[in-house]
Amino acid sequence: MNKRIKPLLAVAIIFSLLGGVFVSAILGSPYFSEILAFSATLLGSIVTYYFSMQQGKNA
Repeated sequence: MNKRIKPLLAVAIIFSLLGGVFVSAILGSPYFSEILAFSATLLGSIVTYYFSMQQGKNA
């Protein structure tokens, strides 16, 4: 159970950020550019973390 918390948290964050970007785009939020920049940075960090971990396991 302990090893599942990080991936589940990452998936939850990814889907909530994508949902937030989608909703703010549909509603025409005046802060859309800031939301998009924040989400893209956080999503990039999560994806980079997991791809770098996977590469380290194969080496």
